[in-house]
Amino acid sequence: MAECRTLQELKEATWILNRDFAGESDGVVQSAFSDYCSRYAPRIHISHASVIATNLIASTDFLSLMPWLLAELLLVKDGLCVLPIRDALPDARISITHRRAVPLGAAAKCFIDATMAVIRESGNSTDPAKRRFFRAIECLLDDGETI
Repeated sequence: MAECRTLQELKEATWILNRDFAGESDGVVQSAFSDYCSRYAPRIHISHASVIATNLIASTDFLSLMPWLLAELLLVKDGLCVLPIRDALPDARISITHRRAVPLGAAAKCFIDATMAVIRESGNSTDPAKRRFFRAIECLLDDGETI
């Protein structure tokens, strides 16, 4: 499967994922992968523990979807390969939310400040893998500022 470049070529693959994309048809989560799941009904195992998933990927022929940073670590550590799939897959959106009327505590403010500092600084890292990963992150702040 290392030579595959489209999801169609992976129709016989077995996957380990952190969620089941099959049956997701609303506009928010509709993607090339959910379409692939609907069309080919691949074998999907669900694991909410990344350690279990990465061990299974390293010791079987399972495939998975994961952030580039994790994939690059596994390339070095376990000798795995990344399949450069040409099908468009959705960007992930991760948010920090809190109750509107309740001010953030000191620990939450510190966490957010530290996270933002790492994103800002790592986008200019001398490590190409780190720089590529962090430059792919777009942060939108409450005041409309974009990092």
